[in-house]
Amino acid sequence: MFELVHPQFLWLLGIIPLLWLYEFFIKNKKRVRINYSRIDILREAGYHSSFLRFVPLILRSLMLVALIVALTQPRLKDRQEIVRGRGIDIILSIDVSGSMQALDFKPKNRLEAAKTVALNFIEKRVNDRIGVVVFAPNAFTLCPLTTDYNLLRHIIENIKFPEDASGTAIGMGIATAVARLKDSDAETKIIILITDGVNNSGEIDPITAAHLAETYN
Repeated sequence: MFELVHPQFLWLLGIIPLLWLYEFFIKNKKRVRINYSRIDILREAGYHSSFLRFVPLILRSLMLVALIVALTQPRLKDRQEIVRGRGIDIILSIDVSGSMQALDFKPKNRLEAAKTVALNFIEKRVNDRIGVVVFAPNAFTLCPLTTDYNLLRHIIENIKFPEDASGTAIGMGIATAVARLKDSDAETKIIILITDGVNNSGEIDPITAAHLAETYN
């Protein structure tokens, strides 16, 4: 819902009809008159210019309206909404290793395809808190658990390959996701792993990380 911070400025819209009255009844009378010896030439010229002569006035009026509306400072009104429902906590753990640059989904590479899948997944969620972890040879959190889906979409759309993308530490990707979920009080906690390869890097192997996830439910 929109609201106006300074609605009192709307009174200035009264200037617009005054401007038109001035143009038609005062300024018009002050225009220089030119005598024509041939009425047919005058009529032909008037026919072509009758509308065009109003264009400057219309443009000035529109500019004034825009200026007055800007002065009122329209904005979206804050609204509080109580959402009733039980959400779940989800971490998307996304592989950004070098192998994800393969162009299997031309013209998209594997990472861009994975990002599309993640974005489509978020579109279908309601009331769930979602976070994002990325991993290559190391893993780190891009976004903690949040219900701000606009922020999530922005973060996922801007995921890039790290400078060092020479390894795939799936275990670290899972373990980092577990770290983000372990203190959650949600009844359901989920890690969604998005990867194209096998673990070949990292201090924690995937099986150990999976047991860690089981420990924290």
